[in-house]
Amino acid sequence: MEVIDKNNEIAGYSNTPHRCIGDARRLMVPRGKTQYDVMREAVANHAPECIVVDEIEKKEDADAIVDISKRGVKIIATVHANGLENLVDNPELNLITGGKIKEVVSDKFWQQNNLEGKTLVKRAFEPPFDCAVELRSRDEWAIHMNLKKSVDHILESRWRRRHSRLPIEVRKYADEGQMTLELSRDFGGGGGY
Repeated sequence: MEVIDKNNEIAGYSNTPHRCIGDARRLMVPRGKTQYDVMREAVANHAPECIVVDEIEKKEDADAIVDISKRGVKIIATVHANGLENLVDNPELNLITGGKIKEVVSDKFWQQNNLEGKTLVKRAFEPPFDCAVELRSRDEWAIHMNLKKSVDHILESRWRRRHSRLPIEVRKYADEGQMTLELSRDFGGGGGY
């Protein structure tokens, strides 16, 4: 495992990484280098099974994530966004949710679905991540167990003009320290996840 530690927020500022990363190798992002270059170097030179990256911020970071995922490397990463829908709409970062592409539909499909226009926005490719976790607050988070399904749901609800709940798990900590779990009715459960 490789930890790409741009701001030393994962393994600390010391030359000796914090013990929380265990046996993982830490690669710091030196001055004059970019995070996406270090991510690509990690894969090319160290052949990790997994990389951990904090704060995907730029299109180049997102490009590197997509490229790395196609090489069979698992990725754990953070990104700042106001929820998954905000990330899907971010032109710099939406590659990590599968990108977006416009598709022209047939007259028959257009009429059957009572669409406003003949162009739909759909996911362009398979996202590099299987799932996503949205931290909604300190005590609540939403888990998109199937990121592809969640992204498709967001985009399809716009052209169908039908807003149903996302297929997610919502977990919350109650005051007593107990965790509650709520599945949306569109969650679907087990099988394809």
